[in-house]
Amino acid sequence: MSIIGGNLADIEQAAGRLDDSGRKAVDTGTTAKTAADVLAASIDDAMSELVRRFADIAAELNADITTAHQRLQATEWQGASREAAVGIKQELKAQVDTVLGTATDNLNVEKGNFLTRAQALVDHVEGEFRAVMGQVETEYVRLADAARTTAQNFEAADQTIRMG
Repeated sequence: MSIIGGNLADIEQAAGRLDDSGRKAVDTGTTAKTAADVLAASIDDAMSELVRRFADIAAELNADITTAHQRLQATEWQGASREAAVGIKQELKAQVDTVLGTATDNLNVEKGNFLTRAQALVDHVEGEFRAVMGQVETEYVRLADAARTTAQNFEAADQTIRMG
């Protein structure tokens, strides 16, 4: 190996590291995509959990309505007010079901909105990131090429000195 202004092997090795760094810059776009997938999955999980919790609350309310209805039917209370109280069971259950349906529909709409906004943000960041990392990779490739050219020039100078 020749040494003229540096070890040629070291320059070649540095050029290889610059190439590797350029590729790593581009590969980080995959990391951004993975983060986007995690974000979308988290939003989906959180909203699905809310829908399940609303369903649980509705089931609890319906169970309470049924229990209250059974107690009313077991009383010795007589008259139109008792019949009205006993008859309200279906109306209360229908109201619970309506509220549950509305809440579930609203959550699903919001879930879609969140996912759309999250994806738009990720797309924007990925686009910007890809552009910047592409420029970084280009610069690393240029540096690697310059390092190789420098090594070649040193080698040529070394050959000239040896011949001269």
